[in-house]
Amino acid sequence: MFSLDSVGFLITDFNLFYVLSEIANYIYILIILVFLTSFKLLDKDYFIFWAFYLATPLLVNYILFHPSYMGDQEAYVQGVNDFISEGFLSLSGFTSQVLGYQLKISTAILSFVPMVSYLSVTSIGFINKLMVLILLLFLSRKIDQKNLMYFFIVPSFILYSSVGLRDVLIMVSITLFLFSLVERRFLTSLFFALIVIFIKIQLGLGLLISWALMFIIRADISIIRLQIGALIAVAAAILLFGSYGELLNIYRYAFALEDCPGSYYFCTSVDPEALRINSGIGLIWLVISSVPLFLLKPLPWEISGIFQLLTFIEVCVMYYFFYVFVIKSKLYISNTFWIVVTSLAISTALLAVTSFNLGTLSRYRFELLWPYLMVIYFLYIKHESSKEPEAA
Repeated sequence: MFSLDSVGFLITDFNLFYVLSEIANYIYILIILVFLTSFKLLDKDYFIFWAFYLATPLLVNYILFHPSYMGDQEAYVQGVNDFISEGFLSLSGFTSQVLGYQLKISTAILSFVPMVSYLSVTSIGFINKLMVLILLLFLSRKIDQKNLMYFFIVPSFILYSSVGLRDVLIMVSITLFLFSLVERRFLTSLFFALIVIFIKIQLGLGLLISWALMFIIRADISIIRLQIGALIAVAAAILLFGSYGELLNIYRYAFALEDCPGSYYFCTSVDPEALRINSGIGLIWLVISSVPLFLLKPLPWEISGIFQLLTFIEVCVMYYFFYVFVIKSKLYISNTFWIVVTSLAISTALLAVTSFNLGTLSRYRFELLWPYLMVIYFLYIKHESSKEPEAA
């Protein structure tokens, strides 16, 4: 294992060390793929496809764009190496930071994924690819591998699983939570909900509430219980605003600064008072007015480049398949479906009121939608298969 602690430097340029480091990482993952197909844990008919798929980190940083295009990658590779060298001491003081603790916890988790080299941003991309391979192995036990391929070739999924960010960690954790939830796995679902709470609190709260609906309120056996639970959640959001409102406003201000031309340190155009939410009622109104734009941005008349056009097309296609899976099989009559949707709605609301930058919004929206589309497809095929005996 090569890390900052063992070799004394990180690779920050495209050079021979970078090539050797990342080819070694790719060969390592390829060996794992060979093992999985040899023991028939994955279908060998798709070996060539997955072999090419797992190589995409080699084609993104320094080829498709410079790593600075997604500047947070440098923070993640540094964080992973800090944890490898210092262990849990690297987390000291993280609770005093507003957003930095999420990065530190994320990099701590990523550092436990075994890899040959942790020396560059692309090394974190290969960590993400290994997590994708593990997720594929998990899902292939439940969904036909040929159909799974369509989810894994979504352009944004390929991109985010090829760079050194935490998006894949979030998507894998949410996916494993949702599957555990609908399969009524009490402790497993709670475990993954807590992981998401620590690495992305905006998404974790929705998971925790849906977990409570499923296992404490038992909303899966009664739509009345689900409605009562939802009303309690809304009432709590309004009445308890004083206990969390300040933190929410800090998040809004921090993300607004990210969209400011002067960045965090030199921004003068963002007024924190103008962004402040003063009450629970104000929060509900802001959610109602913000969610539609969050779900659709960039709007057609806002599109200014090919990447924004592709983002708009991609999200519209995802919404179309949400519609197909839900309407065709009438999933809307299932209480479990509505528990899942409640989680999605809460997470969407929190992201909508804390996202300002279009690039960040697109990333966060995708890492939210992809796992929910996956689990709704799973519910769809389960529902369809349950009707086959009747048809026979």
